[in-house]
Amino acid sequence: MPLTDELGKLAIDVAGLEDDPRAPRRKFTPSFSFENWMSLLAEDQPHLSEAENLANAALFAQLRDAINTVLASVEAAVFHDPAPAWLNDLLTVLHYRQAMVVTLNYDTVVEVGVASLGLPGPNGVLISPRDILRGMLTLPNVGMQFQSPIAPTFELLKLHGSLDWWSAPRDLSGASLMWSGTLNQFGAPRPLTEEERHQQLPGRTPFIIPPSAIKSAYYQYPHSRELWRTAFNALMDAERVSLVGYSLPPADLVMSGMLDQALSGKGVAVDIVNPDPKDLEARIRSLGLPTPTMFDTVIEFTHAYRDRAASDLAESIAAMNGTEYPDTALVVSKRKPDIGETGSMIKKIEQDGNTVRLVSAGADVPMIQATAVVAGPDGQTVKDEFPRFGDLIAAARGASKIVIRRNGVDETVVGVNRRFTAESGVTTNWVAFDSV
Repeated sequence: MPLTDELGKLAIDVAGLEDDPRAPRRKFTPSFSFENWMSLLAEDQPHLSEAENLANAALFAQLRDAINTVLASVEAAVFHDPAPAWLNDLLTVLHYRQAMVVTLNYDTVVEVGVASLGLPGPNGVLISPRDILRGMLTLPNVGMQFQSPIAPTFELLKLHGSLDWWSAPRDLSGASLMWSGTLNQFGAPRPLTEEERHQQLPGRTPFIIPPSAIKSAYYQYPHSRELWRTAFNALMDAERVSLVGYSLPPADLVMSGMLDQALSGKGVAVDIVNPDPKDLEARIRSLGLPTPTMFDTVIEFTHAYRDRAASDLAESIAAMNGTEYPDTALVVSKRKPDIGETGSMIKKIEQDGNTVRLVSAGADVPMIQATAVVAGPDGQTVKDEFPRFGDLIAAARGASKIVIRRNGVDETVVGVNRRFTAESGVTTNWVAFDSV
């Protein structure tokens, strides 16, 4: 996705303003960014007449709509291909960690990634984009009372709105705010058509808060205030904060102020994911925070985040009481686009230094087959010799991570979920392991 100043240049071109005398005559720079210019347009200026300020307000709205057009076009190109492996891995770890994700981006890459990946929820129910948005927005013609409960997963707080949120112009009550739903999938782009918008979201425009230092009018929306309050409470409780691609620009007074108030002097661990951090590390230290851990790429960060999750998971499993899981089978879980969740029983547990390795019994099959109850000639359940969860608890003591051997390659286990299968009057308890 384009950075802010690049987005500004593209929006000016799309709006047909490249030769307009109101457009900046110089390139955007750190001292005069697209955000600075939008801030000047957003508020009445004392040296301008009423007509000139109204013209600026109209230009601001024109640029806002152009931003939406630019990002929708970029999204269409991104969703044409399968999701990158690092994104699937990151979403999987976020899901099992039930993390809080705060974003200032408008795009729907995270929501589409969740819709495409098929993360397992309770008893195999798939996690949906609505779950990560916590059901705070309604779909057209669907009341809140008719929607299913929210499944446990990570939470996504989109503080500046989203390309698929829609609101009536100048509606500060938030009553008209709706979510069009996630139609796209990676590898199968499916944008909302104008006819669908006309029928389902009449009179509404995308709810995105344009990049400007002054956003007071937008913060009157009840939904915006709730999102920011939730983000602030999460930061207050955080033990670690990861800034992924966010440079903490001085012009962003609201976010800088919130981070300062929530984190200053608390010794919270900080990750910075940015190939060109410049003065960001110094700004982090000015908040009284320790020296941050630096990552050049999101892939590098995802690997480190995965390893932290794996270590915490191994520790939590080792602390469990093995006697509570005497007959709980072990299953390796994987998702395949054509048949959904697949699995294979674990046939062996190996110790390799501080690593516990789970070896699967064979090829992945649909989960209902992997966990099927096997009955003998006399109708009694056949007792297999595969290890049980209690065996893994014992093996995990002192381990730094648990891996699954697939096709000769170790994959790191980042999550487990306990389920059961009932068939022929027999209930089989099993634990599914998810790896990246």
